[in-house]
Amino acid sequence: MLLLIGILLIILLIVLVLFFINKKNNKKDIKKKVKNPVKKITGTEDFKEKNKSISNPENNNKINQNSNIKRRNLPYRKNITFHGEYIDIDELDFFGKFNKSPNNIYILAYSEYPKNKYVLIKKEEILIHGNIERPSHALVANNGNFIINNWGVSSNLRAIFTVFNKQGVKIIKEELKANIYNSGISHDGRYAICQTCKSKYEADSNKLLFFDLIENKLLWKTTPIPGPAESYIFDTENKIITLIYKDHKEYSYNFSGDFLDQEQWEEELSENSKSNNQLEFIEKDNDIDWSNIDPSELFEELEEENKTRLKKLSKEESLSNLKKLKKLLNYEDITEVKYKHARTYRYIGEILLELDKKKEALENFEKALQISKRVGVKRITKKLRKELKNDKLKF
Repeated sequence: MLLLIGILLIILLIVLVLFFINKKNNKKDIKKKVKNPVKKITGTEDFKEKNKSISNPENNNKINQNSNIKRRNLPYRKNITFHGEYIDIDELDFFGKFNKSPNNIYILAYSEYPKNKYVLIKKEEILIHGNIERPSHALVANNGNFIINNWGVSSNLRAIFTVFNKQGVKIIKEELKANIYNSGISHDGRYAICQTCKSKYEADSNKLLFFDLIENKLLWKTTPIPGPAESYIFDTENKIITLIYKDHKEYSYNFSGDFLDQEQWEEELSENSKSNNQLEFIEKDNDIDWSNIDPSELFEELEEENKTRLKKLSKEESLSNLKKLKKLLNYEDITEVKYKHARTYRYIGEILLELDKKKEALENFEKALQISKRVGVKRITKKLRKELKNDKLKF
């Protein structure tokens, strides 16, 4: 037993001796490193060194030739990211929708209520940014000119059509007593157009307005003969603007405001009148006393009926409700409330669909989506577009 204890003590002594020898050697190594320090360039130091060189004009050429930093990588420095139709700019604490110019040089971003901001970007450089009251849509041209549609702030000022140049100077401001249905700007940024919705103010109701952005003025204002268009093509060389419609039909005006397709329009009007006779009476409302009608209450009644009894309604009941819903679009109590405005078009579309009027139903669903993307008709709209396209191909 004593022998075993002795052996264990010897082993312990050897371990302690080795430990102290190793500790002494480590101290010597540390002293050597202090006398001859190794210089390390960290990522942060390297970035600082590059920044110092870049800030020195004499070194700019050298940096451009040798550095791996490229202008296209600037979005990572500025933290600009894209999410589908939305853009996120950390530098400005900005998140909103955006549109690109046709040549992809400019990006115009806008943030709707309550942020009410806009940003113009050229490649990766933020040119201008600012505040604008209740933007609803925006477009930018190849020269940096851009348009912004604004929701109005009162019944006397329903919308504002605004045009800026790339320096942020306001070159057009058209105040309207009607909501803006849509707008467009020529690729070269020399001309712009906007279409208003129906309004009780006749001067601004259902009007097409054409602007010269070089002269900074309204050239003409008219009621579009074929009705509201969905998009526009500017032929600046021949001075013709073409209005594009959902059914792929096209009608043109010249830059002086003359309608160029009167004969075509009259022929098509004659053909369409036959198919529309069935719904002709819905425009008449002499069987209802509208003077005592509360639009909001009527909307709620029709909404409930559409949700619970739509497929059970007789043809006469459906047409009666269709007439009432169309009439509601003349009341500001409905058109100034986004939810009610969009839903009214949705319910009109649903009734028309039950009456097997697919084309008219699609038109109303698309109007509902233009007002609100959350109105709940994206799937049926996509389905109807496909069906109507296939029907057209058969013939």
